[in-house]
Amino acid sequence: MRGVVDGPGATRPDPKHHTGRGLLARLEAELAELGFEPSPDSRPGHTVYTSTDSQALIIVTDEPGRARVQVSVRFGPDAAWGLDWTARMPNVKQLIARYLALNDDPVAAIDAAAAAIGTDTPTEAIRHYPAAD
Repeated sequence: MRGVVDGPGATRPDPKHHTGRGLLARLEAELAELGFEPSPDSRPGHTVYTSTDSQALIIVTDEPGRARVQVSVRFGPDAAWGLDWTARMPNVKQLIARYLALNDDPVAAIDAAAAAIGTDTPTEAIRHYPAAD
């Protein structure tokens, strides 16, 4: 998280960027782990995340009564698709939606989401529970 120096060795959160205390703090922490950074043009309570490795734009609105996430993914010069959800969506479902949006390959997306959740990936599940012949 970016910060503002406030006295010798002390840092406080920059109000233009997330504080990690809102309803979507877990999501924002995971975005940082995935290489997404807040845009310098973000406003308090309305943070835009981008990554140089992704075509996705993620907007996190963390205002009382309006907490939501919007994901927009470009897949050509004039085409995009998107998802949006509120903070009431369970964290596991947010994680799955995010990995599906960030990965072009659906199998890789599901495997990555399963790994992040801490469960067997579909590939591992097939090895553990092979189909009966």
